[in-house]
Amino acid sequence: MSRIALRNVASVYLGMVITLVVLALDFSGSVDIPWLLALIVSTLPLSGASMLGAWALIHGAGLEVFAVFFVGCGVFDVWATSRILRALSERRAQRAA
Repeated sequence: MSRIALRNVASVYLGMVITLVVLALDFSGSVDIPWLLALIVSTLPLSGASMLGAWALIHGAGLEVFAVFFVGCGVFDVWATSRILRALSERRAQRAA
């Protein structure tokens, strides 16, 4: 996968995560459960750790912390995926040489 294509995919993915954060977390204090589930699934496996703090959301914890957490999960997912894809393409290039 070329660097330009990888950047495009990364940009679309991060845009999707940010959009889901805005849809899922109404910063006036409510949570839209279907959008929250979509956000959690889209940022797996890291967002699985957020299940440990789900009770905090139910009891009115600051949604801003979770918004930053989910965006951070998305950024890490993009970084990890790009590293994996780069390593695989380098191996493929070494085998072809």
